[in-house]
Amino acid sequence: MATTHLVEHECPYCHHTYEVKVYDTILAGEDEDLKARTISGEIFHTTCPHCHHAYYLTPQTMYVDQAHKFVLVLSQQPLPASFQQLGRMFDQQGFRLRRVTSIVNFCEKIQIFEDEVDDRLVEIAKFDSFIDLIADGAYQPEQVELVEYHSCDDQVLKLTAYLQGGEKKRHIIPKNAVEDELAQDQDLFKVDNATFPVIDAEWVKACYEKVEV
Repeated sequence: MATTHLVEHECPYCHHTYEVKVYDTILAGEDEDLKARTISGEIFHTTCPHCHHAYYLTPQTMYVDQAHKFVLVLSQQPLPASFQQLGRMFDQQGFRLRRVTSIVNFCEKIQIFEDEVDDRLVEIAKFDSFIDLIADGAYQPEQVELVEYHSCDDQVLKLTAYLQGGEKKRHIIPKNAVEDELAQDQDLFKVDNATFPVIDAEWVKACYEKVEV
């Protein structure tokens, strides 16, 4: 069962204050419609009743998937100390735990874990794709807006790079090649699962920066 509460929210456009329902906890297996609206980002969407601007909110939300054994916490701020015991409990039960800082990463992470893929592999593959795009000078780093995970089929990671001007580049990377890269530097990419680590583009960039130091 999902848990929700109402919050007083001020519209960033007209500063009108109104009540918004936000989700505290979502249990993936109990409501398929809610799960679909979560993955699409719909539950984070709101419209100001005064000026009618539509936009997204990023409340702290915990998503629990018992079937695939993972827990995500959407939070732009570090988690409070109360999550330490919760993290240890879930970790002992074999759950993968992550904090995500954006709705885009939240929805993507659900897809990654439902595909039973290690998200560290995905971030390494996305970083490799980014390097490939800028290595020969064809694109400048600022032209690459986003590299997004789509699926893992037949042991192949499928990614899309979104570039300025609406251009897209598809990338197909053998999963075993990235697994080898991860295996060669296990200590570099090691994370403390119980602490709800943030595994994203900034994380993998920081990992490689350690090598350069």
